[in-house]
Amino acid sequence: MKISNELFKLKSLRRSKESIQKIQETLPSILGYDFEISNHDTKWFSTDDKVKTLGQIETPQWAAELISTLCIKSGSNRILDPCFGDGIFLKAAYNRVRQISTEKIPNIFGVELDPIKFVNGLYLFLKNAENKISLEQNFFCGDIFDFKDTKFHAVILNPPFMRQEKLGLAGEEFLSKES
Repeated sequence: MKISNELFKLKSLRRSKESIQKIQETLPSILGYDFEISNHDTKWFSTDDKVKTLGQIETPQWAAELISTLCIKSGSNRILDPCFGDGIFLKAAYNRVRQISTEKIPNIFGVELDPIKFVNGLYLFLKNAENKISLEQNFFCGDIFDFKDTKFHAVILNPPFMRQEKLGLAGEEFLSKES
């Protein structure tokens, strides 16, 4: 798969409606399928204050590796990173599966709300992955709460750095749902 370097230069750009539009225009040709950014207002993405608006926190690689080691017990596990950001947990999960299994294609899924992080995280993850992973079926740019009926063996992510009250109504409904 050839990925345009122009798209990945967006990481250094200020988040704006123009950068979101560029992603929407470019991704279908890269991924090979129609791409749609979640229905959230693009104003969510037009700020550089990622911590305040989206709760984005960078994770050290050692922490992602530790959490993956503790959570992933089998190479056949369905693994989810619900807010993959720069792909640190995707990479750690991939490394863990390769360490404990001979599975040809790890069953790793990722969701990211921020389209700029989505593009950058996917690029960083896929450039290091040895085996082909289904982009169409495994990675989504949208809200994790849209996937509440999907089951996984392991969900790997940072410990919460935001108060649950800041998640809004969708978060409250999701957290109150019985497993």
